[in-house]
Amino acid sequence: MTTPDEDTSCLQKPSRHLAGKKAPKLFGIGAAWLRFATELELRRLAVLHVRIERKKRALADIRAERDVIARRCEKRMQRTRMN
Repeated sequence: MTTPDEDTSCLQKPSRHLAGKKAPKLFGIGAAWLRFATELELRRLAVLHVRIERKKRALADIRAERDVIARRCEKRMQRTRMN
């Protein structure tokens, strides 16, 4: 019996008959080289994909906070000009 960490049913194995076909879109990547990734490389890509997505969300949160501060400061600036 396999554990959830060992479950590879969702991973694609490289195949020669895919040479003329369009690259699969795994992990947000549609690159041709992805067809030739081994199972071990696909597992590592899965881990990296999760990390990348987490960092993208964190960066989006930081930018949103920066925008809130900028809008607040712009309002203060406009009020100062009016006086």
